[in-house]
Amino acid sequence: MSGIQSGPVVHQETETVRQIDRNAELPARDGRPVARSPVDLSVMLAGVPLRSPIVSASGCFGSGREVSEFFDLRHLGAVTVKSMTLEPWQGKPTPRMVETPSGMLNAIGLQNKGVEYFLQYDLRWLNSAKVPVIASIAGNTKEEFVRVAGRLRGAPGVIAIEANISCPNLEDRNNMFSHDPKATHAVISAIRRELDVPLFAKLSPNVTSITEIAAAAVDAGAGRRRRRGGLKPHQHGGRDGNRRRDRPSRAGRCDGRPVRARHPPHRGPGGLRGAPGVPGHPDHRDGGRHERP
Repeated sequence: MSGIQSGPVVHQETETVRQIDRNAELPARDGRPVARSPVDLSVMLAGVPLRSPIVSASGCFGSGREVSEFFDLRHLGAVTVKSMTLEPWQGKPTPRMVETPSGMLNAIGLQNKGVEYFLQYDLRWLNSAKVPVIASIAGNTKEEFVRVAGRLRGAPGVIAIEANISCPNLEDRNNMFSHDPKATHAVISAIRRELDVPLFAKLSPNVTSITEIAAAAVDAGAGRRRRRGGLKPHQHGGRDGNRRRDRPSRAGRCDGRPVRARHPPHRGPGGLRGAPGVPGHPDHRDGGRHERP
């Protein structure tokens, strides 16, 4: 029997990253430090340095561990983990997904194991992998958001919080938080008071004026550290809805509206297929305004 090798299979890109890391550990030559990477992709996000402008979208990567077998997470600037709540949520009953001619309809219901599980298990693994973390939080009331944010205050390796306000507001059953500027301002300002790291607001595209909602989030303190200037809010829609194959999401198309209205550097969702899709690339449609550390 031949052709079968024992031992783990190492992806070529993973081995390349490991070689870069090994080179970074070599002593300096002639007083000059050895470059960590052939290309400097580092950026600043709300005053926090990231090794890359690419950040995973909440929900798509789970806690990060699920994808680590297929992709070296050190390629990313940070991992945005699946939204977590104060207590575990079971999510929607099955069936949760159905194919359509234009893509997929899904209603997951933010199933998660809760913030305590994240702190005890998921965050410890991410810290051991040396991956910066953006913790996404959710809740059905303003008080729930505040309490989850409070549990994450000072958590090691958490560089920012994403408030997923594209979820039902039990204090106003006719609206999601992100569908009303007053509710958006109230919940973001309450969360902001609990944190010392940057806060981003995850908005819904299914509104009449995304600029009005984004402005309310900015005014409440989204996109910056407490008592400091910084960047403006992250805008992208929730994952429950109709996903179209090979087309930018409605959220992606909406992403430029707050930018044009308020001119903030921002985080945008999905649709990245190559370098021209990255803000900062000369061919990027928005001109690629971003900060270098």
